Amino acid sequence: MGEHQDRAEIPFDERDTGEVRVLDASRVRLFRTPEGIPRAVIEDDLCCLHVKAHCSFPLSNPDEYVSLRDGANRELGLIEHLNHLDHASRRIVEEEIERRYFLPEITAVYRLEGHFGTYDWEVETDRGRRSFLVRGRSEKIVYMPPRHVIITDVLGNRYQVSDYSRLDRRSMLLLYKVL
Repeated sequence: MGEHQDRAEIPFDERDTGEVRVLDASRVRLFRTPEGIPRAVIEDDLCCLHVKAHCSFPLSNPDEYVSLRDGANRELGLIEHLNHLDHASRRIVEEEIERRYFLPEITAVYRLEGHFGTYDWEVETDRGRRSFLVRGRSEKIVYMPPRHVIITDVLGNRYQVSDYSRLDRRSMLLLYKVL
């Protein structure tokens, strides 16, 4: 645990003003405990275990305005840009963002069949072949100009097509059925 193991967590009762707190990234250090749990130390302020990272703009600007939160989901503050963190801290935040916003990229659509408002997908992703169900279209299959599509299955898993013009012709034709 290193030099920070004796620092107690500071209670938030007297901290929570309801205002957005922008953190000075030069005073923020993140590290992992021996068990792999992310921990944050804000110099001369607080030490927090079980730190989570939430993107304010996960699709358009995932590196900007990243919220650091404690295990009870209380916001510690915002990092304006991940580039402002030291390399090791930035890497931990990026790993936590990747875990939170797991979003496989669809590279091919093999099968897409609709039955009574439910769509049965079989696709290839950058994480391997997947089959999933999507109920409905309007909220679960979201087109974002110019050629980006986000698909949410019945289990809440999300998939993306960053640029459908890069798909093969058959995949594009199948995708057009639901756009």
